[in-house]
Amino acid sequence: MTQVAAELKKLGPQLVNLKKDNKFAILVNTDSAKALSYMPVSDKVNYMTVLQQMYNALYDLNVEPDFVRAGDPSPSRYKVLLVPPLYSASDQELQQVSDYVKNGGQVVMAFKSGFTNEYSTVRDVMAPGLLRDVAGFHYQEFTNLAEPERLTPDPFNVGDQNEGSVWQEFLVPDTAEVVASFDDPYWHFPAITRNRYGSGALT
Repeated sequence: MTQVAAELKKLGPQLVNLKKDNKFAILVNTDSAKALSYMPVSDKVNYMTVLQQMYNALYDLNVEPDFVRAGDPSPSRYKVLLVPPLYSASDQELQQVSDYVKNGGQVVMAFKSGFTNEYSTVRDVMAPGLLRDVAGFHYQEFTNLAEPERLTPDPFNVGDQNEGSVWQEFLVPDTAEVVASFDDPYWHFPAITRNRYGSGALT
């Protein structure tokens, strides 16, 4: 113990106020989690399962994220924001995501984002509401998927895992690049899009 104490005394000045400097963050919105529990997209998929999926993907890449709440005053300190379904959010929270991308941030955003306001009232503008410009698409219709559907092409070379499941929004690109689409003879809508906006991009 004496040796440990001596070493801590020696290193102490370098450890004071030491902070991690994570470059990735997951944007958390408890209002969205609660609202989606009342309006579920599936018996097996909810806000927390999508958040866990995002976290697991970072874990597999050996990337440690911070968790920040929607409305956090300084998301600009992160290079990448992962956004689980931002279903129930204020105009200000959506604008913050938009400004983050415009100023150079990279966002990976899940489905059902921008759909309702902070009171879970469906917005009276076309989805995804105030995120339309930054997302680069709009839509009016959506559906559940009874079974997973193959996507085309396979831009990330994931083979049999190149599927979309559970939920589909009938996305109509405005400025977004289509990365992959559902391989469906009738509903051949985009599944993954990427839109450059300002100095950043939203996927």
